[in-house]
Amino acid sequence: MIFYIRKILGANWINISSLFLTEVLILLLASTIIGIPVSIYFLNDWIGVFAHKITIGWQDIFMTFSIGVLIAALVSAGFIFQAVNYSPVKFLRKE
Repeated sequence: MIFYIRKILGANWINISSLFLTEVLILLLASTIIGIPVSIYFLNDWIGVFAHKITIGWQDIFMTFSIGVLIAALVSAGFIFQAVNYSPVKFLRKE
């Protein structure tokens, strides 16, 4: 909703996308900081019960983080495209 109000006040697509992307990236960074140690702990505990031991390297964590960033970027791009192209008058009329 805040995107449509900003659009009415004259914000261009760069302002709207930067506002949305900063929120998404802050949440993604916070979840990564919390999730990486927790996942390493539980994965090492779970992998330890198998006969063939493997280690989880930084490459595995980096690949998982990269896939998460890619998915978040694609979803964010869809929402930004929708917010930029949708008429704010139609949205405010529904409210």
